[in-house]
Amino acid sequence: STTGLLSDLTGVRECTIDGVLYRMRTRNTMSSGYLKAVRYLEQFYAGLLNPIPTVRRFYTANKVQRPQLQVDFLADKPTKRTLFLTSHVDSTVGRPKVEALDAPGADDDGTGTVAPMLIFATLADLREAGVPININVRGVHFGSEEQQLLGSKQYVAELKNETGIEVVGQLQLEMMGYDGDGSRRVDLHDDEDQNGSHALVESLMRSATAHGFDLGIRDLHVFNPYRPSDHRPFLAAGYRAVCISEDSSDHGVNHNMHTIGDTIDKLDMAYFVDVARFCGAGVIDLAMAG
Repeated sequence: STTGLLSDLTGVRECTIDGVLYRMRTRNTMSSGYLKAVRYLEQFYAGLLNPIPTVRRFYTANKVQRPQLQVDFLADKPTKRTLFLTSHVDSTVGRPKVEALDAPGADDDGTGTVAPMLIFATLADLREAGVPININVRGVHFGSEEQQLLGSKQYVAELKNETGIEVVGQLQLEMMGYDGDGSRRVDLHDDEDQNGSHALVESLMRSATAHGFDLGIRDLHVFNPYRPSDHRPFLAAGYRAVCISEDSSDHGVNHNMHTIGDTIDKLDMAYFVDVARFCGAGVIDLAMAG
């Protein structure tokens, strides 16, 4: 279940990793919990009824090699066209370069981590049901977002040299479960249509209308007021990218972010499920259209 996955990733309950019970109290980049989280994600994708291949992509943080996980859901027929669906695994309580023993990160970015898991599982089920998938959908669970985007910066630097790929765009899922004022607001950030990114926003808005989501979806179309996230390196490299988040305004921000108080009990799970479904519908519509 959605709550179960988030409970596993935030230490609410023990989870099983390689046959051993483990409580994931932190996903701080420099902790063993981060490595356990990556392994948990590998197990999830391998354990689906229709497994999805993954590969570890390594980067350097504090002079140490750390993994981040790439998820490869290929189109029905060979194509270069690839949509990126990304989030960050790591959590922090304000000191990301120091191993934190308690950094639950339920909203930041546990919600953004769980949503792609659900979306990829749905894509696999749709393929089994015969629904056409006409572009590749590549997931990346980035590391070290909380360390000035180290993981995504190094990943995009390598992506620029990758052959046989045409990047359709990137959707970054960033904090999607806190709804402090009950507005059910969702913010779409394209950084003033950088690289033509507003086309992705328009596609997401069409999906929202077509599927009738009860969400207050905001096309901000301004420079992202949200703190920097992993869409920024994609934008800097010339790719289209959009960050999808909960209410990022001053009155809507989750003040539990980067504290030990960023826990599941502070979230609106019904709202989170709807935001994840909205993201999934947007991805699926793009994948079907090609």
